[in-house]
Amino acid sequence: MKAKTRVSVILVMIVCFFAMIVITDTTCYSISGTYEDDSQIAETNTSDDEANQLDFAKSKEDEFAKMDKIELFSLAIEDNSSDNLITSNHTNDTKETNKSNVNSNTALDSNVSLEEDLEKQAMKENLEQKVIKENLEEKKKQEDLEQKAVQENVKARAIAFSMEENVADSNSNSEEIDTFSMIKALPEYEKVLPKVSEFLNIRSEADSDATIVGQLNKNSYATIVERGEEWTKITSGKVTGYASNQYLYFDEEAKNLVSELKADQIVITAGSVNIRKSPDLTGEVLTEAKNEDSFVHVSDEDTDGWYAIQYKDSQVSYVSKDLSKSVFNLKTATTKEEIEEAKKTAQIAKELEEAKKHKPSKTNRSAIKVSDEEILLLATVVAMEANGESYEGQLAVANVVVNRMIDGYWGKTIHDVIYAPGQFSGANSGRVEKYKSQVTESCKKAAIEALAGNNNIGDYKYFMMKNRAKTSSYKKYYILGSHCFYQR
Repeated sequence: MKAKTRVSVILVMIVCFFAMIVITDTTCYSISGTYEDDSQIAETNTSDDEANQLDFAKSKEDEFAKMDKIELFSLAIEDNSSDNLITSNHTNDTKETNKSNVNSNTALDSNVSLEEDLEKQAMKENLEQKVIKENLEEKKKQEDLEQKAVQENVKARAIAFSMEENVADSNSNSEEIDTFSMIKALPEYEKVLPKVSEFLNIRSEADSDATIVGQLNKNSYATIVERGEEWTKITSGKVTGYASNQYLYFDEEAKNLVSELKADQIVITAGSVNIRKSPDLTGEVLTEAKNEDSFVHVSDEDTDGWYAIQYKDSQVSYVSKDLSKSVFNLKTATTKEEIEEAKKTAQIAKELEEAKKHKPSKTNRSAIKVSDEEILLLATVVAMEANGESYEGQLAVANVVVNRMIDGYWGKTIHDVIYAPGQFSGANSGRVEKYKSQVTESCKKAAIEALAGNNNIGDYKYFMMKNRAKTSSYKKYYILGSHCFYQR
């Protein structure tokens, strides 16, 4: 009985011993997940505990074999079991507390870091959502504006088409006509040009009996203020008023005429400017333009920051707006006051012109004796200068030569006068000799009559073709046939 009791006690002690080892290993393993050095220390302590416990069990077995009394053995077992149990419980409590503290601190730090990351992520996502929302709203707003513009354009075109048909229909009502007038007031091209040979009157009201406030001369221009069915309100220079639509070029007709007249120009304002193939700074440079160079403006092809110009056989090219300017080279309307002043100036000029026109009276002067050779030379000059003129015209040319000979400035003989430097162009070029064979009887008669004293041109010493004459610079002049005889 005693032997069985001893074996049972030993087995209980061994079970307790291994339980302590398992508990100790579990606690050390948990702590080693966080701190490596603590793990090594725990393993060393565990090994020492195992050796001590084995020695203790062996000594107890020997001691129990010698003991005779079961009470002492039982007491020793109870004491040892109690001590070990207390020690084991204390050790387990301490390790569990440390484990709990470590896990608690680690969890707390992890929670704080996680909360901060979540907060940052949430802020980032909110900002991204806000930007996306704003972009979507802006895009939607732009699409709405574009859609509205398209709808209005389609509506306007539909109404315009409908109104044009209704205008042709005698039964169209006034409301449709008013709508048509409103649409017509929105011009495709803002400029108009007069469809006249001289000028177009601009009136104070849309009525042919209204007061004239100005004139739009041929190839001048005006800007549309309000376009109506029969009359259009325009402004040009210092004049604002109404002009009849039947005498105006609108839209494409106006643009074509402006293009034909090359009126819309781009003028270079910098010292040297690149003309590019495309409207950007990386575009191919075609050439360089200098200050004050001008080009035809192709306004329909303009882009932001760039004028489109016509370059080399209608090729569209581009020049920077910062280095050039747009110029419209057509005149504007004249005011009523300017018209009156122009009339007065024209009248004065006309009177002066008339005063310069002086038809000389025929006179007779003393005859001049010259050789037959000089008579033939004078007749040859008449043939060269006036062979297709009337006899009066031929006589006048002959008398100019005689007047010069009498004056003496060009020489004292017919020969000297005709061959004077810079006078008769054909004399020094050999043409006089060629015309000897073309001398007619009327040319000979004109030469003889002039030398005989029959003067039909007065004291005129100059003549030229009338289509080349600058009468405004002459003191007086007289037109006879195709010649203009004059005094400087």
